[in-house]
Amino acid sequence: MSEAVKEVRPRSSRMRVLAVLIRTNLDNEIGGSERSFVELSNALVQEGVEVDTLEIGSSVACSVTSRANHYVLNSSGNLPLRLFRYSFDALRIARSRDCEVIFAPAVYWPQTIFVALLTSFVLRRPLFIGIPGPFKGEEDKLTVPELLKQRLEGRRALKTTTAAVLRRLAFRSANGLLFATNHLAQDYGKKFSLKNAVVIGRGVNDFWFQPDGSPATKEYDAVFVGRLDEGKGVDTLIRAWDLVGDSLPSARLLVVGTGPRADEYKRIAGENRLGHNIKFVGYVNDPLEVKEKVQSSRLLVLPSEDEGFARVVSEAMACGVPCVISDIPGLRETYSGAAVFVPSKDSTALAQAIISLLVDGTKLGQLSRTGMIHARKFSWSNSAALTYNAFAEACNRAPWERVFELAVVT
Repeated sequence: MSEAVKEVRPRSSRMRVLAVLIRTNLDNEIGGSERSFVELSNALVQEGVEVDTLEIGSSVACSVTSRANHYVLNSSGNLPLRLFRYSFDALRIARSRDCEVIFAPAVYWPQTIFVALLTSFVLRRPLFIGIPGPFKGEEDKLTVPELLKQRLEGRRALKTTTAAVLRRLAFRSANGLLFATNHLAQDYGKKFSLKNAVVIGRGVNDFWFQPDGSPATKEYDAVFVGRLDEGKGVDTLIRAWDLVGDSLPSARLLVVGTGPRADEYKRIAGENRLGHNIKFVGYVNDPLEVKEKVQSSRLLVLPSEDEGFARVVSEAMACGVPCVISDIPGLRETYSGAAVFVPSKDSTALAQAIISLLVDGTKLGQLSRTGMIHARKFSWSNSAALTYNAFAEACNRAPWERVFELAVVT
């Protein structure tokens, strides 16, 4: 993460940014990528930037306090009709608001990338894309010729092939790709030969540092917060909890979140001989309630197989909850010296790390203090300043210096 923030004078006195946030999931579950976007937008507004956000479905502003302007679009109709309508609305709003930058906060959603790319191309505005975390899809490990060959052979669906090619085009066309960590930037750079990476980091909202005023009682011994999906290591955690129970039979685990593997994990926990000591509470929308659940636990455990910044770790540290996390490059870069690291997929090592902390109050207290100090390093103000500088530098260049590389996309 950059230590110093270089000041760049913008082209105009007040910068305007059009953010395209067309999520694939039309539900009220706001994930880490959306929350990070809102926090970054709020900090950009504080820097004097006007942020207009195009969305569909339930606006993130309904769940997270936002200082940006939100436009909720009509999501009815088939996909081609929706894309046409979204693009028309994006162009109309960007023109009327005189937006100088087009920003796609997360590269995960193909409709977001399509609309942002088209708007940037038509209006000749700089394009920036947020890369919150790693890709896990097999299609992103292939070259475009390999993708097209598999598509022609019927081994790959049109939807995934189109999305993968669109992402490659976006990487090549963007003026800047905004990464949460240096590891992510380096990993993407190796896979896609990127030269336009900007590492902006992440911040921690101030309320995570504020005491909640309630008695310091701990109802749970450990808590997991995140999406119940492949790669988050929840199955490893459940197996580890069986081993924890051998030494600490009354130890209790709280699992906060939902996802496609929620039912499977509940079944595995039910088959566990200490399954009654594992409680699933589902998705929690209110950040204050999430904080309350984190603080009700003696430890936060994140056994992921791959991660970007993993904001839940910095938030747990901010409110004094020690963290046991996977020893993977992204987390090692971000939280080295402030957490206990264990190999991913190793339930025995995870159980041993959890037990060693739960039985040692001195070590637990020391890790709590270290984590709180470490969390102070993460600032949304600094992330916004780095983002602002990248936007301003692109705006100060001659119009449309970057050219779409339609012919050669590798």
